[in-house]
Amino acid sequence: MAYNFYPNPRDDPMNADIPNVNKPATIIGVTVTMLTLGIMAMTLRLWVRIRDRLWGCDDAFVLFAGLSSVVGDSMVCLMPKDGLGLHFWTLDYVHLNSYFKHIYSTNVVYCASSTFIKLAILFQYLRLFSESASSTTSTQYRIARLMPLSHRRQHNVGTHFLPPFHLFMRPDREELEHLRARQVYRLGQ
Repeated sequence: MAYNFYPNPRDDPMNADIPNVNKPATIIGVTVTMLTLGIMAMTLRLWVRIRDRLWGCDDAFVLFAGLSSVVGDSMVCLMPKDGLGLHFWTLDYVHLNSYFKHIYSTNVVYCASSTFIKLAILFQYLRLFSESASSTTSTQYRIARLMPLSHRRQHNVGTHFLPPFHLFMRPDREELEHLRARQVYRLGQ
């Protein structure tokens, strides 16, 4: 049983009563609001740090996290036109392809953003503790400083570089038709 796709998936009757949280206005509104609050907080922090001449590596990583958040949230704002918030089985192959491209690229940018913010927190702690340490050249201090950085680096390999490989594991048209037929059968149509 083949499913008849609509040129615009939002015109499909199955997508008529989607919840408010799945509507494009809600998705874009919440994303832009949270991005604005985050950028304001980042700007205030960086302004104070530059004004008081306390700039450090942690501030650079906060700036990188903010920039990657802007990129990621911009991609999220583009996704409702490709099917974000709609029933998955009502999307045709063209919308699915663009939806998956946005999902994977958003995941990569999210991993970069979370990595930068974790590094900012780590470098902030390193800077605070190095000011109170009796000696920053001791072996114990160097091990304590390098262990979290090496752990963060190993974690990045799994979270930042592996998501693009999902691009090669998308289902083809026949598999999607089979999945949709099963889903429509379950819905009683």
